Amino acid sequence: MKKVLGLSLSALMVASLAGCSGKITSLDYVNRYTSDPSNMDYVTTALQADHEHNANFVDGLVENDPTGKFVGALAESWEIYIQIT
Repeated sequence: MKKVLGLSLSALMVASLAGCSGKITSLDYVNRYTSDPSNMDYVTTALQADHEHNANFVDGLVENDPTGKFVGALAESWEIYIQIT
């Protein structure tokens, strides 16, 4: 019984690795960029091609929802302090 189980698991592993051929299938997600980034510093770059990449690597603490209200992106909670001078 152990031999049959071992052979079955081995065959399953080989079959699952056969799917990793590197070919793009209809189920794979491919993001195509216009060019390679020249600068990964999202604060200093002004090139659209750099922002296409950086937008996928950087996430803020909060972001705006479709109505313009702040919602948490990385932050789980936050407080707003108003300082009146």
